[in-house]
Order: sequence, then structure tokens, then C-alpha cells
Amino acid sequence: MSLTALACPASLLKGKDSWDIDAYLDLLEEYPDALSWEGASVGKIKQEILRCALCNGMNGFIDMETGTAALDGEEFRSVLERIAALDVKTVDKSIKTRAREGEVVLWELYINSAVELQEAEGMCGQEMTLVGYPISGKIQGEVSSNHISYDGAVGIHSDTENPDAAWEYVEAHFMGAQEKNSFFFTPGKDAFEERLTEGLGEEFRSLVDGNMVTCPELTEEQVEKVRDAFMGATVFGDDAFEVIGIITEEAEPYLAGEKNLDDVVKIIQNRVQLYLAERS
Repeated sequence: MSLTALACPASLLKGKDSWDIDAYLDLLEEYPDALSWEGASVGKIKQEILRCALCNGMNGFIDMETGTAALDGEEFRSVLERIAALDVKTVDKSIKTRAREGEVVLWELYINSAVELQEAEGMCGQEMTLVGYPISGKIQGEVSSNHISYDGAVGIHSDTENPDAAWEYVEAHFMGAQEKNSFFFTPGKDAFEERLTEGLGEEFRSLVDGNMVTCPELTEEQVEKVRDAFMGATVFGDDAFEVIGIITEEAEPYLAGEKNLDDVVKIIQNRVQLYLAERS
């Protein structure tokens, strides 16, 4: 398994470890190129900003259980308007170079070890918070979180007469479930911890635009941040990603200034509602 995490310079969060879409967009209004990547068009960057806003934030506009969408209301329209208005520019430098030069960047990290955080903090020269994808702010008690992805999962039915024997079979058949993987985290506690602490106290060398850069040694604090991010992470199903894909696809012409908001919102609402109806 691996973790997809949204990381922000801790100094910009002012002690917060959770944020909503409004706070996320407040930051991007101040630093509109924080999520830009080398060579991407303005429309594509804004589409990516929307995708990150929806990774958790869609829960405030869509109820997957009841199959209802509220994407034609003022709140979602406001999100689209704010993203469309961002003064985003195409950048010609890698995120690592921009971070090393002191630019504010948000990192979407694909974490298969604690080294990814070690590298990001090394490039930025400051502490990062794995704050996660923002929430809508409409659901009581919800906090921003990162996403766990599984290469595969095995379940034992609750009515299994001999669950211990069933698990022994699973364990024998999928020996990797309890052994450290050379690239990914595995669910076994010992293997997870072994992978997590791999490289502790060691420097990490990263290639930045053809130059080798040495990042400071991996610390206990960085390991703990990655562990906490895993423990608080959520699992997004395929349906949720399908819905986000529909929304970002249909929103791009508006974000690129090619269609008006009313038309795009109507299309988004209709397509998502149709998808949810077919799914149910």
C-alpha cells in the first residue's frame, strides 16, 4: 500500500493540521502557482487545483450513499469561480528547483517510505505538514486527510466458521502480507514499521535538474509524521474517483475561459447525477 499526501509548509498553516476548501483556496490566492508543474497549461493547472479540492471536499456536495449531488448550488459555483480567478502562470522550472529557490509550493507526495517527506523538506529547507486534501467544511467533525491506495486487498467473510484457519490460508498464500516490500508499505505491523524507519538517521541524495543535492538525514519527527498520516488516512473508492474525473473534465473549459459558468455547472450536475443514478 502507499499514501498520496498533500503537504504544505508548516509556517503557512499557522499551527493547523486540518483545513477546508476555503482555507486551501485562500492560500492559493496568495500563492497561485503553488500547485503548478513544469510546462503545464493554465487550464490544466486549475483543473488539478480543483481535483485536489474535491479529493475529500466532494463529500460536502455529493452523497454517494443516497446518490444525490448538489453541484449546481452557490457553494460549488463559488469554488469554481475562485479557482477560475486565480492568477496562475505556466512555470518553466521543476517543483524541486522552485522549492530550493524559496518559492512556496504544495507537494502532492506519493509516499512509499518516509524518504519522500525527507526529500520535500530538504528541498524546501523547512518543515512540511502532511495536512491532507481539504474538506468542504460542511460536515461536522470531518478533518482533512490523505489517501491510502492498495495494490490488492483480501477479506474474510464475517460468517466464516473458522476465521483462524482462513487467515492461515491467506497468510500462506500471500506471504508478502507480513514481509517488508522493497518498494511499497505492507499491512503487517512489523513490516510496516521496518519500511517506515528504513534510512532513519541517513542523508538522502536527490537529482535536481541534473545536479545531485544532499538532503539532511531522516529524523524521528519525519517518520512520526508519515506514520500519523497513514493512521489518519482515508480510502477512496473507484466511484469517488470516477465522479471527480467527471467534474474536472467538464469544468476545464470554464477554468480555461472557454465556456460560461452556468452552462458548465448544469452539465456537471446532470452528468454526475446520471452517474450516481446508474450506479444505484
